[in-house]
Amino acid sequence: MAAKTDYSSMSIADLQALSDEVSAALEAKKDERRQELLKELEALGGSPKSATRRTADEGTGTTRPKPGAKYRSKKSPDVTWTGRGALPNWLKAEMEETGETDKEAFRIAA
Repeated sequence: MAAKTDYSSMSIADLQALSDEVSAALEAKKDERRQELLKELEALGGSPKSATRRTADEGTGTTRPKPGAKYRSKKSPDVTWTGRGALPNWLKAEMEETGETDKEAFRIAA
């Protein structure tokens, strides 16, 4: 291992350059190790495709459809709620105004 360096006496530019060098060296080591592991995997009969991880951008390939609205405002028909999560403020207010005690009075007919 290298001798200890006094980083506090280095300029910001020097520290940034050192950081860039270290980052590049780490990436090179990671790539080197990845290649070694892929060769070992191939020697064992595995495929590199099965060993790679999906990135966040690739996702899982499946998405769920948005849930449909189950409840509609009587005042403003364009205001709806899926029935998931907390009771929305508009529904609470309309229930108080109309004297309804059950949200089912606002359910959209199927």
